Amino acid sequence: MQHDIARARWWLAYPVALLLLAILDAFLGAWHPLPERLPDQFSPAYLHLVLRDAAKTPPATLVLGDSVLWGYKIAPQQTAVAALQQELPDAHLINLAYEGGSTPNSSVLLDEALASGIRVRGVVVNLNVKEFNANDSAYRTLHPS
Repeated sequence: MQHDIARARWWLAYPVALLLLAILDAFLGAWHPLPERLPDQFSPAYLHLVLRDAAKTPPATLVLGDSVLWGYKIAPQQTAVAALQQELPDAHLINLAYEGGSTPNSSVLLDEALASGIRVRGVVVNLNVKEFNANDSAYRTLHPS
């Protein structure tokens, strides 16, 4: 008899645990602000979460590029994007530049951002001149546009 009661409680524990996890996920999703910049290592799933959150914001200017705009070896508050945001406080900037970014990756990232529903007011792109050198491996992967 006591064994049956314990088994019945387990069946109740599963839906309660799932409900609590769903509530926690909703709370953290609503609370989690957009990052100042992407982390130096991130997954496609994380990027999609950032893009999903960015789609809920007012029209924005997207910043795409490599480590120069990302802010290699400096704090997020010291990046060029942070300085630009300080100079233009009414502008809504979303820093999607990342360490190791490239022109082809920026093209793909812009396509992903547009597909995610982000309302784009403008785009700032950092072009690395070395990628336009025929001897650089990135040269062969540039998007024709």
